[in-house]
This record gives sequence, C-alpha cells and structure tokens, in this order.
Amino acid sequence: MRAWIGHGLLLLVLLVSVLLRVDLVRSGGQSYWPDEIAYDDARAIVAALAKADYASVFVQLDRYGPMLFKVVAVVPATIEAYTGENPLVPAVFFAMFSVCNIALAGRIATRLGAGEVEALLVSMLLAMSSSWFYFARHLLPYDLAMTFALVAVYIGVRPGASLRRSFASGLVAACAFFAYNGYWTMSAVVPLLTAVAWPRPWRQALLRGMVSAAGIVTTAGVIIGSDVMLGGHLIGSYRTFGAMVSQGEYQEGWRLPFEYLWHAEHGLLIVWLASVGWCLATVRYWSASPRVRVGLTGLLAVWAALAVTSTAMHVFVVYGRLARQLVPFFCLLAACMLGHLWTSQRRVVRALVAATVVVLTAQAVANFQQPMKQTFPDDLERKYGPSHQSALIWVNVEHIYPEPRKVVLPSDVVLIHQAPHPLEFLPYQYEGYTPAQRRLLRSTDIRMRILARLPTQ
Repeated sequence: MRAWIGHGLLLLVLLVSVLLRVDLVRSGGQSYWPDEIAYDDARAIVAALAKADYASVFVQLDRYGPMLFKVVAVVPATIEAYTGENPLVPAVFFAMFSVCNIALAGRIATRLGAGEVEALLVSMLLAMSSSWFYFARHLLPYDLAMTFALVAVYIGVRPGASLRRSFASGLVAACAFFAYNGYWTMSAVVPLLTAVAWPRPWRQALLRGMVSAAGIVTTAGVIIGSDVMLGGHLIGSYRTFGAMVSQGEYQEGWRLPFEYLWHAEHGLLIVWLASVGWCLATVRYWSASPRVRVGLTGLLAVWAALAVTSTAMHVFVVYGRLARQLVPFFCLLAACMLGHLWTSQRRVVRALVAATVVVLTAQAVANFQQPMKQTFPDDLERKYGPSHQSALIWVNVEHIYPEPRKVVLPSDVVLIHQAPHPLEFLPYQYEGYTPAQRRLLRSTDIRMRILARLPTQ
C-alpha cells in the first residue's frame, strides 16, 4: 500500500509539473534570449534534409553552439514542417525534459539507497525549484543537457555496476557537453560520482571512475574525429565561441551561484544550505551514505570548477544557467536531511519536517508567480503591430543589453500600454550582466511602455 501511495504522489508531482510548464509555455517568451536562435538551425536542417542537401545539414551542425541540441530539435522542427511554424511545439517538447529530470533525480536517490519518502522528497524539492522552472518556456538546451547528465549519473551509480555500465555512463555524460557546452562541468563530474557512490574496494571504485572517463573521451573522439574527417571545424568553432562568451564579470564567479539562487529560490536556498551544513557537521556519521557522498561531491566539485575557471583563471564567466547545475545535488542533500528527521521518534521533529514541506510549497507558489505573469516584447508586437512599422512610441520593448538606453520623451504623449520588463525578474539579470549593469537595471525605470502623440489642436 505504501508503495502505491508513494508512486501516486510522484505521479501527482510530475503531472502538476507538466501542467505548470504547459501553462508557462503558452504565456509566451520564446525567442526572447539571443541563444534561442540555435533552434532556427534545427529548422534549417529539416529544410535541408527535405531537399537532400546534406552539405547544408553538415554546415549547420559544424557551427559553434549546442550541436546535439540541434539534432534532438529536429523532432519538433519536423512537426512544425508539417503543421506550420508554432513556437509552442518546440517549447512544450523541450519543457518535458525538465519534468524528466524531476523524475530522474528521485530515481538516482533510490539507486543510492534512499527510501520511498526520501526519494519522493528529492523529486518534490526539484519540482519546487524556480530555477528549474522558468527556463522551460525558452527554446534553450539546458534541460536537455541536464537530462543526459542525470541519466549518466543514474547509470554510473548503480550498486555493483559493471565496468561496462561505467563506460556507458561516460558515453552519455559526454552528450551533456555536446547538448550544451556550458555543462562541461556536469560531464566532467560524472566519473567522480561513479567512483564515490560505492567507494569500496577503492581500487574498483577508481577503476570505475577511469572507465567512465574513458567513455567521455570515446564519445568526444567519435564526434570530433568524424567532424575532422568530413572537413569540419568544430574544435575551432568551440575555441571561437569560448572567446566570445565573456559577458559578465570573472571576479564574481565564486559567489554568483548563491546570489543567483537566492533571487530565484529564497527560502528554498536556506533549506538547501542548512542541509549542507547539517551533512558537513555530521560527516563522520553520514560518510557511509552514498547519497551524501554523491551530493557533497557533486556540489563541491561543480562549484569549485565554476569558481576556479572564473575567479581564479578568468577563462569562463559564471551565469545563472550554470549555477543550476548545483540544484540536483542540493535537493539530494536536503531530502536526505528531511528524510532522516522524518524517521525521528519525536512528534515535534516530524511536525517540523511536515511544516517545512508546507512552507517550501508556499514558497514555490510565490516564486512561480512572476514567471507566470511575465510579458515579453514579442507579446506587445503581436498585439500592437511591428514596432519598426508603427507610429507609436516604443520604450524598452526590446531585450536590454548591456544597459537601458536613455530615453527623452516629448511632453505631448499619452500612455497606451505598459508592462514590467522581463529583466525585472531578477534571476534573468544573472545571464551576462555585470554587477554594475545589474545595479543600473534595478535603479532605472525599465518598464515596457507604448505611447502615442496627442493629436494636435
């Protein structure tokens, strides 16, 4: 009976997650971020395939950016080719990977020895995460890449996993990088997690990690080797693209994940950090737990990689989308803490756990409100016509970067429409903006406004 209840609650969490994301997608926002142009490459690939123009297909895949994302995006792009272009089709398609990740996180916890309640808590906490929610409306590769990474972890941490499974986990882990290059950290951490999940005997654990790393190298070798043999320039494209991604500030890389997650999650981040402190304070006791080993190792390894390559080495700038890699590990640790406290013999402790879950649910409802109510420039252009062909005066109805334009309005105008700018949602301001630019965005009136001149007398 308990198993059925647990499965039923998980299905309810997943169903609510699906419905919320469909509603979010329907509210618009597709193509707001410049990086969403990668989906247009998938449309071009489908058009080229229809003409058997395989050279053009190769050109699209050989360009810098999320190559594997483009391959997977051929599915919704093909649907659009037959039904007509509709941004809701690819948006719903990719939003479902976010839901898959919620289920995967719970399955990973179960594979690491979590009980039914704890595994359910992992999925619930991830479903409550705002940073795991609001990106689902955009045509971006982050959730797809995370799906590959979590599948790799799920394969690699199976108790008594054979070397063949370890190798398979590496093969899949590399796909996370090729789906979104910024998640190289998740790809790189998979062999480490494969080793620490079940560390005894230590020689076997080390061998599993090395074999998993060999799987990563194999996938990368096949893709890059094939590209070179076909006369491509994928490596050069990655180098060029890496040099281009310099928006933001290197020095804040070590702290940006926590600042970003505070604005995205609020109270949920407090519980996450409390669980990390709790696990560290009782590390001698919890060192035997594979969930804690994987959670702490993944959390610290990903954060250290981001901090070192940004603040110390000035190679990569850290963005909010990169900080999302910490979230599954936070959820694993928080569920471990709450699940352990739930088994307490003291009613007051169990009541505290139940109250925490209720408060976090309320926090999630509050966090989700602003993304659900957002208006985007394209929404206003659909309603009032193209801005470049309109006699109306358009103010801030655009993607603002790097900072708001100074606007001097004539006195003889009347307000037709106004709405909060998408960048008033603070988590968005951690996608390539420096601290100084964020301060300017927050101190400036960036509301989107449409005005018209008063008729002359």
